[in-house]
Amino acid sequence: MGKILSNIKILSRLPLSVLLRRALSRLVTPKEIQLDLQLKSFDLLSNNDQLKIDLDVVNDIKKNVIQVFDKVDFGQKIRWDFTDDKFPKKDIRITWELGRMHFLKDLAIDGGDEARQKYVSLITSFVEGGETGETASQWSCAMEVGIRLSNWLVSYSIFKSKGDFSEEFNQLFDEVCRTHIQYIWNNLEHKEGLGNNHYLFNLSSLLLASRCYSFPDHYFDFIKDQFLHEIDQQFFNDGGNFEGSTAYHLHGVEAVSVGLSCLVNAKTDVEKAIWDKWIKALSLAELVIDDSGDYLRFGDDDSGYYLEQSSSNPAVNKKWVGELIKAWEGSEKAFSSLSAYWVQTMLQDFKLDIQPSSWEEQEETFQLFNHHQETVITHDPINLEEMEPFAFLDFGLYGFKSDGFKLSVSGISNPNMHCSWGHVHNDQMSFELIVNGQALVKSPGTYVYNANPLDRNLFRSVKAQHGIDVGEEPNHWENTQWGLFYLSRDSRVQLLKMNKTELVLRHEFKKYRHIRKFNIHADKLIIDDWCNHPFKVNVNQFKWYSPIYGRKEKMS
Repeated sequence: MGKILSNIKILSRLPLSVLLRRALSRLVTPKEIQLDLQLKSFDLLSNNDQLKIDLDVVNDIKKNVIQVFDKVDFGQKIRWDFTDDKFPKKDIRITWELGRMHFLKDLAIDGGDEARQKYVSLITSFVEGGETGETASQWSCAMEVGIRLSNWLVSYSIFKSKGDFSEEFNQLFDEVCRTHIQYIWNNLEHKEGLGNNHYLFNLSSLLLASRCYSFPDHYFDFIKDQFLHEIDQQFFNDGGNFEGSTAYHLHGVEAVSVGLSCLVNAKTDVEKAIWDKWIKALSLAELVIDDSGDYLRFGDDDSGYYLEQSSSNPAVNKKWVGELIKAWEGSEKAFSSLSAYWVQTMLQDFKLDIQPSSWEEQEETFQLFNHHQETVITHDPINLEEMEPFAFLDFGLYGFKSDGFKLSVSGISNPNMHCSWGHVHNDQMSFELIVNGQALVKSPGTYVYNANPLDRNLFRSVKAQHGIDVGEEPNHWENTQWGLFYLSRDSRVQLLKMNKTELVLRHEFKKYRHIRKFNIHADKLIIDDWCNHPFKVNVNQFKWYSPIYGRKEKMS
């Protein structure tokens, strides 16, 4: 009964339009449509000597050792027929990650006879695992099916550029690709009439498939129009993604890069407003990552990716995002990133001029509160003259950057984000501080989603962040499976002041009012907090850090 009441609470906080769509969707059974697909060509990508693979992973795959993550500390060994994903014992996300079959691209880039034989064996065994492979775990989410299809098509085309397969395998591959396309089409994840990152990947994977198969014109037009509509809906005017997470912004950037480059390749007209928004999205992505490939973690973080090759730690290093941006700029010719190589191939001579983020000096009148604390963090000397502020007001990301210095502050609280705030954390007013490559203050990450509900909620709680604690969560969750991807949407963050060395933000939630001021000096960062209620400062108090989904370690 308690879980039922908790779910009712969640429903009561969702917008009325969402509730109506949800109710109507329960009454309508979508009609399945058999697409008339015409094979065009599997000639997508040729082999590229610049593409890099993890040879240890490739050798493991050849020896029948298939691991999704290194040092995962929950669940059991995963098999193709693994279906025991009941809450809260197992994490279905790990099962799905295996089913994306990213490692097939590593085999294709390796390209040897042993790799080719293993490739045929893996796809054949997957198909033979059930009726065209439709086990409960590997065919329960159209996004995963689409990512798997994309990995199959790209790896197959790379192999084909080096030599053909048997006619029997070619026929099997064609049939199962058609099955994948049909499944995605008949299970589009446009839930309750609302878009989400899953739907974006559904459409992007169909656009990739359209480079190999001709869709009937009216169906292709639907996919194209929906994809462009979702870019407009899922990215704010400043380019930030509406999932409220920096990692999910990068996921969205990869999904859009693949699909949008396909439309460019198909000579599709795209409105200037979409291009303007897309350029800003790439600018934000460039700001989220650093030169080493490490990236800012506000909101949910996982190790999901689309076309990137498998590696031992795929989420820890996202240096490939920088290459992806350069592919859109047309500024380089050789890429080690498969996503960048794909975009470059699809774009041909098309280029974008990607400008750094802009900011405007701002100052609002504001009143301070009675309760005050000061926090001082000393750091190596920096040159204040080189400091460049940045502000993404819609997404809610603020900060300062110079050579050797980066301060990033979360104001993620836009009411127009995804209605459930499912990937948002209680990290409003929290921050990261990196000086000369050293993380003096670092966001904790995510660890898991549904394998451990207690840790899921701990890592997204205010206690894990670098803000203040008034004894109550700014945005609360319900302790149900549904509640693991829900927050109550009570927070609102407002920019009060910003100049070359100062940032002042105001955070309101429930009865609480909090003002935080960041003042950058040559050798220290001074943080002043004022609140209308007593509070504790949480900076560097949380002891855990999750560098990759499914792993946690003590914060150093």
